[in-house]
Amino acid sequence: MWKTENEIKEAKEKGERSSEDFRHWDKKYVIAVAREIGEMVRNDGEKPKPKRDPSKRGSMLRSYPAFLPDMVDGPVEVMEPRVGKPLIVIGLHPEQKLFGRSLKFLLENEGYEVWLSIEEVEANSQGDFPMKMARSVSADYRGQMHPLLKFTPSCTSVPEDFQSKADQAGVVVFVLSEAFANSKTSKGQVFYCEHRKHVIPIKYEEFDMPGWMNMLIGRKRYENSRTDGYKELVISRIRRALDPTARASEHNEMNEVKMAYSTRFLKQTIDAYSDLLKCVYVFGGVSISSKRTLDICRSLGQMLADVGDITLATGGLFGAADVVAESFSEACKSRHCEADIWHVVPERDDQDYTRKARQHADRTFQVVPYGRTVFSGDSMEERESIVARVFEIAVLIEGLFSAMQSYKE
Repeated sequence: MWKTENEIKEAKEKGERSSEDFRHWDKKYVIAVAREIGEMVRNDGEKPKPKRDPSKRGSMLRSYPAFLPDMVDGPVEVMEPRVGKPLIVIGLHPEQKLFGRSLKFLLENEGYEVWLSIEEVEANSQGDFPMKMARSVSADYRGQMHPLLKFTPSCTSVPEDFQSKADQAGVVVFVLSEAFANSKTSKGQVFYCEHRKHVIPIKYEEFDMPGWMNMLIGRKRYENSRTDGYKELVISRIRRALDPTARASEHNEMNEVKMAYSTRFLKQTIDAYSDLLKCVYVFGGVSISSKRTLDICRSLGQMLADVGDITLATGGLFGAADVVAESFSEACKSRHCEADIWHVVPERDDQDYTRKARQHADRTFQVVPYGRTVFSGDSMEERESIVARVFEIAVLIEGLFSAMQSYKE
C-alpha cells in the first residue's frame, strides 16, 4: 500500500474523490514506491534490514554442542542448536579471497552453510575491512560492563556483521597469513572468538607470527594448507566439533573441571574477606627497566590507595606488580587503614623462577611476606588461566613478553 490510513483520512476530509481509489497514483507516491523497489533490487530482493543497536544484544553460542562440565563458570553460554545447516564462519584477509572461496566450496559440499568474513568487505565495496564497529569484547565478556570499566576506552572491537555471524556459528576457521597478522580487524575477530567459539586455525603461508597471534592461537593445533591431506583433517575436526554425541578427551574434560573448581575456590576465598568486584589485578615485567617506570609503579600504588575500598591482587612475582603492591601497602598504613592485598601463587612450577619469584629449591613457591597469599594452580600457566576467570580488571605494566601468558589470558 502506497498510502497510509492517515493520508487517506486527510484526503477524505479535503474532499478528494481519488482518496480511496488505489488505481490513482499521485506523483509523490510513484516516486516513493520506485525508491523502495530500487532498494529491494539493490539488496537482492530483500527489504533493507533495520539497523540494530549492538549494545542491546548479548553474545551467545547457538550451535557448538561440545561437552562443558556442570562446574564450568566462564563467559561461554551454549544455546540450542541453530535451525538449518550448521554454520561455519571463515575469518580471513581479502588477499586470501581465492583460498577462502575454495574452502567455502569444499565445506558447502560437506553440507555446511559457510560465511566468509570478506563478504562483509565486498558488501561495503570499500576494498578494505569496514570501519563500522560493534561493541567491544570487554563490554560483553561477562554479559555486562563492569562498574569500574565504564570509562575505559574499548581496546578490541569487531565488525557488527562478523559478530552476528560468529555468534551463530558452530565453528570459526581462521586463515592465518602475514596480511591477516597485520590487520587490526583480523586481530579483533580473533580476540572476539577466542573465549567464545571452537576455533580451528589454518596456516596459509610461512610467516613470523606476531606476539598477539602466538598468545591467542599458539596453544591451538593449526592445520598447514601446504601439507597434503590438510582438507581432510579440517573436515574431520569440524565434524567432531559439531557432533552432539562427541565428547572431548577425558584429559581435556578433567582439566576443565579442575580449572572450574580452582576458579570457584579462588573466587570464594577472596570474596570471603574482600569485594571481588573492587579488586584490581596488577602484573607486568619482573624487572624495572627505568626510574620512570619505578616512579609510575609507586604512584599507581598510592593512587589506588587514595581511591579507598580497593583490593589489590598480584601474581606474587618480583618487579612492577611487587612495587605497586608495596607502595599500596605503605600508603594504606600512612592513612591508618589496612591494606587489602592478595597474592595468587601457583603451588609449584617445573621451571626455575628463583630470579622472578619467591621459589624454593624443590620448585614450590613461598608465602609472600606481606598481604594474603593463596595458592592456585599447579603451574604458572594454570595460575594465569585461573586468574583470568576471576578478576575483571587487570593492569599491565611493561614486560609484555615476560608477561605474555598473563596478557593472553
